[in-house]
Amino acid sequence: MKEPGRTLPRALIWSMLLIIVLYASANVAYFYVLSPAAVASVSPSSSVGLEVLGRVFGARAEGVATALLLLSIVATLHVTILTNSRITYALAKDGVFFPWLAGLSRGTSVPARAIVVGSLLAAILILLANFDVLSDLQIFSVWIFYALTGGAVFLLRRNEPDASRPYRTLGYPVVPLVFVAAAVWLLVEAFVGAPVRSLIGLAIIIAALPVYSLFQRRLQAHSE
Repeated sequence: MKEPGRTLPRALIWSMLLIIVLYASANVAYFYVLSPAAVASVSPSSSVGLEVLGRVFGARAEGVATALLLLSIVATLHVTILTNSRITYALAKDGVFFPWLAGLSRGTSVPARAIVVGSLLAAILILLANFDVLSDLQIFSVWIFYALTGGAVFLLRRNEPDASRPYRTLGYPVVPLVFVAAAVWLLVEAFVGAPVRSLIGLAIIIAALPVYSLFQRRLQAHSE
């Protein structure tokens, strides 16, 4: 990637705008075809999108829509697995996680060990809980870090004012402040809707802190 400091933010901004337009357009189409009552009464075994396609193009279109939905899920999983495994790999490479997870496959430079471990953990979670429980755990846990990431913009601006910044946050400080406020609001809503599951997700994150602290101390000891 050439000039990632500029290219990556542009790609993220334009792709998010495109997603917003597509998502809003899809919802407009849903309520154009179905009444609000029909949308609210869709069976859990189906989805609003499938019902709309079936209503417009007939029952045969539902099979095509299901195949497209499956393809979308697989593509999303592909991106998620690669992203999360790279984070695990980076932690291991920096010395704050198990070193053997920093291994790369020959030729392709894929963090295969991190992918295998992440996949095994995901399989265990699937066996322990259903989709609703896992989604509640994931949403609450992930949005904590989204909020922290937004807050980090303010800290880095204050603590490292002279650092090189190929891309500066558009509309600073209003845009990141609105984002952090929205993230906190979503966390509150998630906690109110599923307090026990939210606390479990938080407990998992807190349980990782002693492990991170242990690796940090070992890293400092080796560097001295």
